[in-house]
Amino acid sequence: MTIQNEIGTRKIELNICDSELINYPSYRLNINILTEELNAEFTRPIWIALTDLEFFTQKLIELEKTRIGDEKLESISPEEFHIRFRNINKLGHLAVELKIRKSSSYQNDYSDLIKVEFEIEPTAFPRIINELNEMKNVC
Repeated sequence: MTIQNEIGTRKIELNICDSELINYPSYRLNINILTEELNAEFTRPIWIALTDLEFFTQKLIELEKTRIGDEKLESISPEEFHIRFRNINKLGHLAVELKIRKSSSYQNDYSDLIKVEFEIEPTAFPRIINELNEMKNVC
């Protein structure tokens, strides 16, 4: 699925590349980010739980109706990944934020952090919610 700004200069692509449906239903994501300054692909294992994805899409349906507040989906590994949709003004405009972090597994003396945030076309939000719901059926 692709989330982009109105003029297409900023994009986030989330694709499911693997799943575990027996022991702990979850999905592995491939993530691509494109901005005016950055073009990056993340293929390392970032996993999200099926229950978290289902809860997130339900909360996004509420956000679509009220246009108040924000909702966030986080990875199974704490603070490794999140995608967040939030209201940015009283007119109901929305922004998306994606954050990816990698910390050293041996020492806590370094980490990488990428955060991208931009406004999305409000009329695209129902399509985004539908595509998130459909992601569960990919694998």
